[in-house]
Amino acid sequence: MRAFIAVAKHRSFTRAAQELLITQPAISQQIRVLEADLGTALFRREPHAIDLTDAGIALLPDAEEILRSVDYARTRLAARPSVQGSIRVVTGTVASTVIYAGIYSRFVRQYPRIDFRLTVGVGIDLAPTIVQAGDADIAFVGFPVAADSDLEAEVLGTTELVAVAAPGERMSRVMSWDTSAPLRRLMNEAGVAVEVCTNDIALLKRFVRERAGVAIVPRWSVSAELEAGTFELVPLHLPPLREPMGIVYSRSRRSHALAAFLTVVHDYKPILKEICSGNAPVVEDSSGIS
Repeated sequence: MRAFIAVAKHRSFTRAAQELLITQPAISQQIRVLEADLGTALFRREPHAIDLTDAGIALLPDAEEILRSVDYARTRLAARPSVQGSIRVVTGTVASTVIYAGIYSRFVRQYPRIDFRLTVGVGIDLAPTIVQAGDADIAFVGFPVAADSDLEAEVLGTTELVAVAAPGERMSRVMSWDTSAPLRRLMNEAGVAVEVCTNDIALLKRFVRERAGVAIVPRWSVSAELEAGTFELVPLHLPPLREPMGIVYSRSRRSHALAAFLTVVHDYKPILKEICSGNAPVVEDSSGIS
């Protein structure tokens, strides 16, 4: 299937062989075997061009899905609890100790033989560069991130930002969670002058309780306070502020420990999407080992 997908992508047996680091005759043989097994031609071979037949076009999405499933299965097999090693995780904000706590606790329980190193609050702009430099294996970040050929980026959920204040507090000093550059530009263009910026949501919530101003924070971080009435929403007269959140890691420095961590992250992804959307409370993960 890898040979078929490579030839379909490049429309060339030679370039497909170069990508897969095998000889062109080996690629041709694999395609002939696959066509014989399926009982149909997958490519139209012209003197100076190769194109997919109707059968090849129909097969391509299924082949890509099969390959993704095989790669995922290999990742899970590599991530068995007996795996040893270490993993270094960095996060852009201190808030990650709350929203991602379920991932951390599951990983530590399921893989006790892997050393787990976590550094929080390095700044959302700096976190990807730490992975690029090889000083961390994976980073939890806000998107977008700068393009890099060695960085694999994956969105895990989208968080909505809201402005909150103590009940009756008028619009005064504006404070904000450390957001992505596009959101900062959006607020600046709308005339929202942020005078205090920090990646520590707990500190921002304290400022709000002490009536130091209005704070722009993720909705999931203040859902309990909004429900209890200790905070209230403040209209900013802006388009909805939404920020994708996810992970980045190196394509070239994959380890068994990283594969194990990614398995836990992917298993937790549905829960994380619910938390980010505000449809689930942020609580410590207490599920059993799965």
